[in-house]
Amino acid sequence: MKKFWIIALSILISACGVDDSITLTPTLRRMPTTTPLPLIPGAPTNTPPPLPTLPPTPAPVAYKIQKGDTLIAIASKFNVSLEAIDKLNPGLNPANLQPGQTILLPPDTQGLAAASIPLPAITPLPITLGAFYCSPTPSSSVICLSEFKNTGNAPILNLSAQVNLLNADNSPGANAVAYSPLDVIPVGVSVPLAAMFPQAALSSNRVASSAVLTAESASALVDRYVMLNVSGVTGSSSSSGFIINGSVINPASVEVKSVVIVATVYNSAGAVASYRKIILNGTIAPRGNTPFSITMAGITEVTRWAVIAQAHIR
Repeated sequence: MKKFWIIALSILISACGVDDSITLTPTLRRMPTTTPLPLIPGAPTNTPPPLPTLPPTPAPVAYKIQKGDTLIAIASKFNVSLEAIDKLNPGLNPANLQPGQTILLPPDTQGLAAASIPLPAITPLPITLGAFYCSPTPSSSVICLSEFKNTGNAPILNLSAQVNLLNADNSPGANAVAYSPLDVIPVGVSVPLAAMFPQAALSSNRVASSAVLTAESASALVDRYVMLNVSGVTGSSSSSGFIINGSVINPASVEVKSVVIVATVYNSAGAVASYRKIILNGTIAPRGNTPFSITMAGITEVTRWAVIAQAHIR
């Protein structure tokens, strides 16, 4: 029976007459296109609104240090804070500013260069300067020395004086500017002043006239600076000059930096014979102390000496 069905199936296939030479080609039909619907008038779109145009960020202004500039005087002159200047000038040592050095100042609200702001004239405080005693130096120049003591009732900022060297016939000669070695002179503190005349000639010691150029009240800045205690001061002559040793102590409860030490020596007449200013690197911890050594080159005859020290509070 099985053989019968196989034969029958073969006959049926042959009867169909299939032509295996025919190739079937598929026909692709185009998909119907969709016409976009028109936008409804007034309907919201997804287009984002234009972003507002932001004004450019003001850039800091470069300022070139002038002779006699101090950081605290610059801050006062341009009405900016010391904190803002410190932030723009990391690592800047306020006690070691050099003429020609460039620092950054915050931009002012008008966008003008800070160095071009017209500054009003400031009348100096009514202070009195002592006499300037002038003498020739081994380098064929003339130095005029004096001392100023703040006997007022407020600390003094940015003290400077014009020193006028008189000729042999007392006629006006060359002039130079003397600057305080301290930024701020507290009440009761004395500082030496010196004016150097590199091209002048002087055959004998002479007294020069002087006038105050700048002297401002520092009452609003007393919390920026601290006078350090000076301890264990000794003085001795050597072949290299007069040497003063000692240590400075931070009496404040906070760390201080930019320590300035000023040593002054006096002659037998009680006048300033010389002074030297040094700057200590680093900081001094609260109640901490740091030793110092100052050599006055070429100074041999000293009757007495004095040392003052000031630091900037962080």
